Amino acid sequence: MKVILVGDYPKDDKIQTGVQGVLVSLTDGLLKQNEIELVIVSLSEGTYLKKYNGKCTIRNVNLRSSILKARREFRSIVLGEDPEIIHLQGVVPGCLLYSRKFKDMFVVTQHAILRKERLWQVSFIRKIKFFIKAVVERFYLRKIQNIIFISDYNKWIYMRSLNAHKTLNYVTIPNPVNGLFATGEVNTNAPWKNELYYVGELKKRKGLHVLIRALALLKERNHNFRLHVIGGFKEMAYKKHIHALIEEKKLTENIHFCGWKDPSEIIAYTKDIP
Repeated sequence: MKVILVGDYPKDDKIQTGVQGVLVSLTDGLLKQNEIELVIVSLSEGTYLKKYNGKCTIRNVNLRSSILKARREFRSIVLGEDPEIIHLQGVVPGCLLYSRKFKDMFVVTQHAILRKERLWQVSFIRKIKFFIKAVVERFYLRKIQNIIFISDYNKWIYMRSLNAHKTLNYVTIPNPVNGLFATGEVNTNAPWKNELYYVGELKKRKGLHVLIRALALLKERNHNFRLHVIGGFKEMAYKKHIHALIEEKKLTENIHFCGWKDPSEIIAYTKDIP
């Protein structure tokens, strides 16, 4: 079976979003299946894809440069590869490559519910951006017949408001956890250090501001701790809010920003957690 896997791959070895992490896990899993011939169509360019050289066919399509050109290039890839399945990891922007000619091949894993995520954006520009994304998502989800939901909540929202009127082929498959996190051993002899870790993208929906306010209450009660924040900001407005909140709560010495790290770095960084 030949599968074309479409998605935004990481630009380097720092996997920066949940969708990218799932895309990488799915790619690694498919490459282990001898009966599957994998073709990667990456919507972004970077050094990360080098790890798949010689293991599968790799193509790049630049949707952000020209949608019409990208659609022509993708159509040529599909006609040349003749796959049984075209899988889109996440709805936007990959759904812009959708074509009725290949509608039976298209399978989409729907991650974010963009009209809900729009409510959690801080800056006006990102609110507008997510409004446009939500419109595009709604338009294409009405066309796509084969959908993988990551949760019952996603499925419920979809069925209730988007596409309950038509026959749909669907299955619910929760997001995977990178296997590396299941192989680490906890050092039970390590001294207790009150070290806390936040891992993920730094945005309002993830609730880092809530965590900081909770930690401020602990400090008021004379608890010692240190929070390591592993991840990065997408919105400068939220970044400014977080740093202002840290200063307001006098937590500068208690919170350390580590930046993005790949899974192996995260494991090494936290190996002494008792």
